Amino acid sequence: MFEKLKNIISGVGIVFKYGDIISSVVTAWNSFPGLDDSPRLKKWIKPLLLDASTLALATKTTIDDAITIAALRIVDNERSWNAVHAMALLVRDGGLFKDGVLVPESQAYTENLNVVNDVAKDISPGCPALVHAAIGLILFLLQQRFSK
Repeated sequence: MFEKLKNIISGVGIVFKYGDIISSVVTAWNSFPGLDDSPRLKKWIKPLLLDASTLALATKTTIDDAITIAALRIVDNERSWNAVHAMALLVRDGGLFKDGVLVPESQAYTENLNVVNDVAKDISPGCPALVHAAIGLILFLLQQRFSK
């Protein structure tokens, strides 16, 4: 009983502490421009990633900080954004997955992945896998939004 009460009070405290960020995320989430307009989509996702990075910085772990910062760098880099946007369109149109499984031999996927690998060297030369995790974060956010 006391554990449930403690969890409720803790949850209310989090809402008060991060209420502005939560409000910002909900507002942005509801103003999704769709995937087809790349500049509007880029403008839409950047504040979401900024809010995510703010929340990530509030945790004790550092990997989430690094992933959200890399995601912001990807969005800021025109070449990498174009590749990620193309991947998002492929995901939406079913060009990257067959029966829920990634189809890496897709030529479009390979071309975009090559661009991403090049950009990863600039964004995170010490850990290119970080960039792939950041791309995963971006694609996950987009997929969650456009699949609703």
